[in-house]
Amino acid sequence: MAALERDFATTTPAAAQRFLEQIHSEPAVVIDAPPGMATHVANVNGKTCVFLANFTGLRSRETADQTPQGGVRISFPGTSADVLQVLPFLGEPATIKREVSSNLISQFLLPPVNKGAVACLGGF
Repeated sequence: MAALERDFATTTPAAAQRFLEQIHSEPAVVIDAPPGMATHVANVNGKTCVFLANFTGLRSRETADQTPQGGVRISFPGTSADVLQVLPFLGEPATIKREVSSNLISQFLLPPVNKGAVACLGGF
């Protein structure tokens, strides 16, 4: 830390890594999704929302149909929310109940994601 304070421009990647390891923080959202799924977390009107886009199965000049992806889990450490509202691409909103019954974490299993979806803690 002292080296970073003295001369930030001449620091090394190892020093930067040591600095990052000293920062103890819990993530606000943990997403467990297949590698072909792109995600983005945003605060929308005071609610934490996760935007998901499924690219699995897409082939250039071959197919524009994604392979639906199941088993996507979204966890919110430090919260005790009971419901997550999910809006699939061109679909109807659905309410998902909390999977883990701990007061320290809210974990939700999403229905299979075809093209994309938005999931918001506490609804839209």
